Amino acid sequence: MLPSSEYDPPEKMIYKYLLDSACNFWNDCEASYTREILLSNKYNRGVREILDGVFLTDDGLSQVSGSPYYKRKEREVWKLWFKEEQKRWKKVKNNPFRHWARVNSDKVDTFKLDLIKSLNFIALKNGMPPFG
Repeated sequence: MLPSSEYDPPEKMIYKYLLDSACNFWNDCEASYTREILLSNKYNRGVREILDGVFLTDDGLSQVSGSPYYKRKEREVWKLWFKEEQKRWKKVKNNPFRHWARVNSDKVDTFKLDLIKSLNFIALKNGMPPFG
């Protein structure tokens, strides 16, 4: 599994991280990227509907008929939000994943070790040399 505080998909994890009042990412990134810019993402409404619990019906589609996300799946909205926001993360200082990884180095290290163990298991089962 990817490292996450609640096993959220990466898009959801980073969104919640950026909105957390304890997150100091906004102090470290360039002034051209702010919390207000994050919230101006054109897909933010759908993401808020998801987090507020008003997005989904039993069939997994948006239930808000006036929403531009009506009849879209939750995962699709997260991906739309992410692709739009990712354009703003081109500069290293503005990349929240790099910031999250630095702050959560213990989770990243555990993930790397678990990944190497898994790869080695598969490699050995298939007669391949183990990974570093």
